Amino acid sequence: LAVVRHLLNQAASEWRDEHGLTWIAHAPKIKLLPTSGSTAFVPHPITHAEQARLFAELPDYLRDMATFAVNTGARDGEICALSWSWLIPIPELETEVFKLPAEFSKNGRSRVIVMNSIARGIVSRRRSERLPDDEHVFTHDGQPLKRMGQRAWQEARRVVELPSVRVHDLRHTTGYRLEDAGVPAETISEVLGHTGKTVTDRYTA
Repeated sequence: LAVVRHLLNQAASEWRDEHGLTWIAHAPKIKLLPTSGSTAFVPHPITHAEQARLFAELPDYLRDMATFAVNTGARDGEICALSWSWLIPIPELETEVFKLPAEFSKNGRSRVIVMNSIARGIVSRRRSERLPDDEHVFTHDGQPLKRMGQRAWQEARRVVELPSVRVHDLRHTTGYRLEDAGVPAETISEVLGHTGKTVTDRYTA
């Protein structure tokens, strides 16, 4: 069941056809049976010190993506697919946001990625380095990535001895830091793109 659930989640969020659409619109809910001695994933929100060590070992393109992730709470697949065409200026607030189309969001609903000053700085710099035919915000050797957790990520976390830290932990870090700063749970849920408070609770525990 765990394997089937993982494959369905990948088909609904990561794997895309030649038109950029996910293989299926939504992954069905599959609840796993409790097992003794479970080795279920335990979230590892990273500290600022761990972040500094880990990110220092990443290549520039991946450091930008990881920094954007930890400052927005965006998902791995959302960051890899992030398109310049989704960027919307908000002149009244002197800022801009990314509006993800529904087909690129995990829960199938269009949502907004709000950026703090650090994330905006990354986007601004990448815009200044953008080539005329670049569609994606984050690329490596001119091509978008399919996922962030590839060899460079694995090697970096091995070097700094943080083997349990996954790319998805960057989202947990965002939720944890927002909760620690006193941000209301409803706002955190909106930032992370959750449809229910129960899910958000797992990101701020």
